[in-house]
Amino acid sequence: MHLGPKQRMNAELFTWARETAGLDLETAAKALGIKVGTLKGIEQGGDDPSRPQLLNMAKVYRRPLITFYMDKPPARGERGEDFRTLPPDRTQADDAVLDALIRDVRGRQGLVRSMSKDEDEAKPLDFIGSATVMDGADAVLASIKKMLGFDITEYRRQATSEKAFAYLRGQAEGAGIFVLLMGNLGTHHSAIAVETFRGFTIADRFAPFIVINDQDARTAWSFTLLHEIAHLWLGASGISGISVEKAIERFCNEVASAFLLPAGELAELPVSGETAPASAIKLITAFASKRVISRRLVAYALLKVRRIDRATWQRFDDEFDRLWKKEKATPKAKDKESAANNTHYPVDSVPEYWEWLQHHAEQGNLKMPLEIFEEVKDGPDGSRDLLFGWIQTAAVKRALVFGERVNASLVQNVITKEALQQELASIQRCPMLAA
Repeated sequence: MHLGPKQRMNAELFTWARETAGLDLETAAKALGIKVGTLKGIEQGGDDPSRPQLLNMAKVYRRPLITFYMDKPPARGERGEDFRTLPPDRTQADDAVLDALIRDVRGRQGLVRSMSKDEDEAKPLDFIGSATVMDGADAVLASIKKMLGFDITEYRRQATSEKAFAYLRGQAEGAGIFVLLMGNLGTHHSAIAVETFRGFTIADRFAPFIVINDQDARTAWSFTLLHEIAHLWLGASGISGISVEKAIERFCNEVASAFLLPAGELAELPVSGETAPASAIKLITAFASKRVISRRLVAYALLKVRRIDRATWQRFDDEFDRLWKKEKATPKAKDKESAANNTHYPVDSVPEYWEWLQHHAEQGNLKMPLEIFEEVKDGPDGSRDLLFGWIQTAAVKRALVFGERVNASLVQNVITKEALQQELASIQRCPMLAA
């Protein structure tokens, strides 16, 4: 289905989205399932893409669907300083998704900042930019612990790494720091690898924000939060990665390590360069689990005190990365869905619930936008479970999908109004539905 002649889309957006995804015409056309000539015609302004084609473009180009309704390509997100040492295999697609995430966070932060400054009692946070690297890691950590009330004993009382992180997060938010877990643009299609970014900080005195990539291991979240808090104390906004080559990154790592693994505790770990690799890995795993920290942090600490050499550390680090990816890939370790099919109302056990949904959809009492339908249909990892079978039924799809055509000019009118755009971001509403 194509949009009317008065609602044309900006063809420049399609070329920009493809190129920033790092794809040539032939590769993109193959991924989209269309002919090269068809894609070239869309990019040259001959025809607007159909709605299904747009959905495919959003997935293949890793762009929010709303991007294609803008009047021009968006500006690159203001990142602050880039503290990362980027991997050689980084692509334009990685940067494109990261920029979109930063624009989202900047919009939220701007709204929160405006609301904070509108309040008569709002005061700037003095700890933002209150320290320098010359103060030393121990002094900065002492200041952080005093201001935020961090207690290592309370941290280690938590039963899981998620609960331990929740404790640190709660203390940080109580001091006025906004902490977000975000590793994609709202769909699994746009997941951002840890190699692209691990954390992001906006060191603002009225609304400081920290973003942690939730694609990372849960045992690493606390370390990243502490690392980014150190950036706030230094007044340094920007993006952090997994590299420790830059001096400021090494310093922030020292602050985080000093809290999670105080000096002297490594003496309790009987691991050296002479320890058999299999035994060393078991010992490090047990040591880390007891302290609710990551194994990689322990291995790096051993390297810093020269208990192991760099080659041994690298082998341990690679092995822990392999084990984490293996654990992450197991069904038990995957994020549990909040979908009704997997919790309270399984399709096979409570068919009445799904019949009730279909009935009300047929009556016009509830509808699902095609964009959301496609996301539910695909599932979080492309798996085809019982919900997939139910929602693929022709009668269900016909009754459930909201068939309203998107008016490009109205969408552009919504997303070009900055104040409304920030409001929509804050309440997580779709501009297409608002239009």
